[in-house]
Amino acid sequence: EFDMRDIIDWNYYRERLCAVFLKLICIPACYQNISNPCPRVAVPEWLRKRVAEQNDKFQQVSLGLWLRKTTGPQAKGGARG
Repeated sequence: EFDMRDIIDWNYYRERLCAVFLKLICIPACYQNISNPCPRVAVPEWLRKRVAEQNDKFQQVSLGLWLRKTTGPQAKGGARG
């Protein structure tokens, strides 16, 4: 007797399905700070690191946010004399 379920590589299809869930559900959820909605699908380490870097309180901020380029003495209100 022939049963198709005996010859199908179920691990392959499970990995493929997990990859689709990861792309469509888990990765966007992690970037939105939502816990993993598919607990059977393991979140990869690279994603954990990237989300941790985004949410790091001690992340270095660019000084360009506070410093602005001026175009000479006129921009300072004529302080040059």
